[in-house]
Amino acid sequence: MRSLVFHFVVFGSCLLSFFSCDGKGKVVMGSKRELEAYVLNPENGFLSKREGMRFSYSLNLHPNDLLVLDELNRYGILTDSLVYQADSLFAPYQYFHLSVSPSSKEYKGGFSSQKEYSNFIHVLSFRLGEYMCLVSGNDTLHPVSFHTSKTYGLGEGWSSLVAFNTSKQVSGFSVLLKGLHPGEPDLKFHFDKEVLKRMPSLNWEAIRKSNENR
Repeated sequence: MRSLVFHFVVFGSCLLSFFSCDGKGKVVMGSKRELEAYVLNPENGFLSKREGMRFSYSLNLHPNDLLVLDELNRYGILTDSLVYQADSLFAPYQYFHLSVSPSSKEYKGGFSSQKEYSNFIHVLSFRLGEYMCLVSGNDTLHPVSFHTSKTYGLGEGWSSLVAFNTSKQVSGFSVLLKGLHPGEPDLKFHFDKEVLKRMPSLNWEAIRKSNENR
C-alpha cells in the first residue's frame, strides 16, 4: 500500500532536512507521505510484524493526524479552528492499521473454496472486533470501531483500520489477534511503553503552505 520508506537517524537532535522536533522529542513531519513512511519504518517502533501459517500480518499505529488531514481534505481548506475541531473528533482514540496478506505464492488466495473465502471476509468486515483486543497491565480494551477495505479478491491482501478508546492512560501494551482463519495461530503484537508518547505528528503550517502552492 505504501512502498516508500525513509530511514531516520537521530543523535540527540533531529535531521531538519526531513523533519523537526516539537521540543519534547516528538517528531513533526512536513507531509503525509513522510509521516506514513516514518511509522512504517520498523526501527521507529510503530510497526510490528508476525507470520502465521498461511498469512503474513503487520500492525502499525496510525497517527491521528493522518485522519485529521483526511477529514480536512473533505473541506478543501485548512484553518487552525478546523484542525482543532477535527483533532477533537479523534483525540480519545488510538488507531491501528492491520494488514493481512498471503505468506507465499502457494497460499496466494489462501482458500480452498468460495465459502471459506466468504467466511474469512465476513470475519474481517463484520467480526474483527471479536478477534482483537489491546492489553495494557490489567486493562483489556476492545475495538470501538473498525473498517476493512473490501478488495473482493482483486488485491493481494486486506487492510483494516481499527480504533481503541485510549482516553485512559495507556503505558506499554500489546495487541492480541485471535486466529482469523482455521489453522492460523493467535498472534501478539507488542509495543513499548513510550510509543504513544512518541507518536509523530504533522506540521500544519507546512501542510498549509504546501496546499497553497499547488
